[in-house]
Amino acid sequence: MDVAYPLEFVEACEAVGLYAQTERNARAIVDLAGLSAGERVLDAPCGIGRYAAALHRLGFDVTAIDLSKEQLEFAQRQNPGPKYRRADMRHPPGEPYDLILNLFSSFGYFESQSEDAKLLNSWHQCLRPSGRLIIEVADADRVRKSFDGKTTRELRNGQRYSEVATMDWDRGLLSTTFLRDGKQVFDCWLRVYTSDQLRVMLENAGFRRVQLFGSFEGSAKQPGDRAIFVAQKSAPSAGD
Repeated sequence: MDVAYPLEFVEACEAVGLYAQTERNARAIVDLAGLSAGERVLDAPCGIGRYAAALHRLGFDVTAIDLSKEQLEFAQRQNPGPKYRRADMRHPPGEPYDLILNLFSSFGYFESQSEDAKLLNSWHQCLRPSGRLIIEVADADRVRKSFDGKTTRELRNGQRYSEVATMDWDRGLLSTTFLRDGKQVFDCWLRVYTSDQLRVMLENAGFRRVQLFGSFEGSAKQPGDRAIFVAQKSAPSAGD
């Protein structure tokens, strides 16, 4: 099932400046995806709408979906412009799209690898011919480097917030407990994939021209970088 993050998570991310590059990244995404003004974009899940609103300001027709009622209400107040909908990202409304965005490690939340693969199939169907999917995740290389040989790590997010993360390498699952002032607020887990696994999953879903980068500017992927995949839906061949 989709994960609905609380607003405390947003506050923690803001405290350490994780949202500071949103406008710059949004412009880089436009270039990376080869978008033209007015094209249709789906942000799934959208959280507080920071990327959805940035792309709307750049002249795109943006639909933004999430399961968190709190975050959607916040997005509508603070980041107006996109069409916000409360929806399961496996069943996006208003298809087809020219670009689907899945950012900030929002992939790998379903009950099995086969269910994650079905999500890629669903997105493939929701794209126009030659449409693109951009996924940004922490792949296995990045997680391994950040844990530095350990199975558990603690990360401070400002003065009030912290995260305790545990990696089960045998099962490929990353579990995180989110705390505010030392008290548990939220638990979540996600399935961590290698870049090679994700590439195969995207190709099996029907995507072609699957490219891997280490930044939205298109730099080469290094082990400590987040993995950014750009995958294209094939256009119909002549005579179809």
